[in-house]
Amino acid sequence: MSHPMPNGTPLRGATLACLIVVAALAGSCGSDARPGTCTGAERCACYGNGTCDQGLNCLSDVCVSPGGGTDAAAGAGVAGATGSGGAAGAAGGGAGGGGRGGAGGAGGVPPSLPICAGLAPTCGPAGDSDCCSSSVVPGGTFNRGNDATTPATVSGFRMDTYDVTVGRFRPFVGAYSSGWRPAPGQGANPYNALDPGWDSSWNSSLPSDLVSRLACNASYQTWTTSPAGNENKPIVCASWYEAFAFCIWDGGRLPTDAEYNFAAAGGTEQRVYPWSAPPSDTTIDGTYASYDCIADGSAVGACAATDLLVVGSKPKGNGRWGHADLAGNVLQWMRDWSGPLVTPCTDCVQLTTTDSWRLLRGGSFSYNASYQTSSFRFALYFGYDRTGDIGIRCVRAP
Repeated sequence: MSHPMPNGTPLRGATLACLIVVAALAGSCGSDARPGTCTGAERCACYGNGTCDQGLNCLSDVCVSPGGGTDAAAGAGVAGATGSGGAAGAAGGGAGGGGRGGAGGAGGVPPSLPICAGLAPTCGPAGDSDCCSSSVVPGGTFNRGNDATTPATVSGFRMDTYDVTVGRFRPFVGAYSSGWRPAPGQGANPYNALDPGWDSSWNSSLPSDLVSRLACNASYQTWTTSPAGNENKPIVCASWYEAFAFCIWDGGRLPTDAEYNFAAAGGTEQRVYPWSAPPSDTTIDGTYASYDCIADGSAVGACAATDLLVVGSKPKGNGRWGHADLAGNVLQWMRDWSGPLVTPCTDCVQLTTTDSWRLLRGGSFSYNASYQTSSFRFALYFGYDRTGDIGIRCVRAP
């Protein structure tokens, strides 16, 4: 089975084979040993006597990338923490400016995760935006698929502004190669008591050698063994399991189908495309998104690696809350299985399946305009889930 582009050219890379179970790390913080997930004085102690592993440095009880301390807000969301790159956040919810790599106080400035300290701001149209930024989606009630017969209510959440980049994924590969694995129950939706989070049986579907699996398609893969020219492009070729594991390690989870649909539709605005203004506007062309393989200026359907763009390259196509590439460039893995829409829906997620297919949203550089709408949803069979046009985007508590 292949996952074809509209013109019929397959993007399929290697399929999943029998994978090897790797035991999770143990320690004072259990398997939750990643920068910024531990609390209080244990933040660095998790990594052994006040030090950090994975080649990271300990700065103000947070593990950061080497060289990331001078311009990093080391507080990891603690009000008042600051680095030379950002003012202290106001205690209890003031304006809260965070330096690169840290959150300010509980204010309006989107935080950057501790793991991103030292990661160069190379995303967005000018190549100078924080690749780890995120924006709050306030939540509300809307019509899924712009269909009044399928309403849903979602609680507020924070969603990555950009698709996860190769540079942002690189430290995860290091942690994974050192033995990190999700703990059972991590990554559960806090708004849905039925969501069990990570299932330990899924560890058997995580490969022992992740790096080799990221080389799934010679034409479109973005991963390089050493940092090169793709660090601000979306990571592709990750399976659903690896995408979910990354988001857990990153302190978040995969978005639900309803959450992503809400963000792409602009919530109650019910936008046709993420950028539609007015919401009913059906305008789409190459200035809004990378689609139909025209991003590099070539003819429709002339697909090439140059159609896979730096994340955030098309700000004209940003969504209501500032999220880039909600349509086009790469598809996004959802938490849900495929199947009928859950009804009624309040923070719902499809947790059962009869066909072993997972949902994706967002269209991609290889799909035509009809696949870029906010209502588009796609399912992919688990045996064929590594392609050069599927990426990752995480959500977390607001």
